[in-house]
Amino acid sequence: MELERMIEIERNIIQIFDECRAEKNLSIEALGKKVYPHEASPYMKIQSLRKPQKNGKPRRLSVGEFMAICEALELDHVRVLIDAAERK
Repeated sequence: MELERMIEIERNIIQIFDECRAEKNLSIEALGKKVYPHEASPYMKIQSLRKPQKNGKPRRLSVGEFMAICEALELDHVRVLIDAAERK
């Protein structure tokens, strides 16, 4: 799989997370606190996945973060992966 496709799938996953978060009326701050309860700035941790870095490239989504966010949003991680891969 090419790097561009991998990044596209990761962006689709973030979009799925944003859609689910909005459906649940959950703020970015609230989601951040669920996923990163011990971080000083949980909002920024979530926001950094949504916005490009200073170099213009998106921050990559780690497997651990993916699983933690799925759990926080009560999403089936397998379904999220399938949905993300099927989006164009």
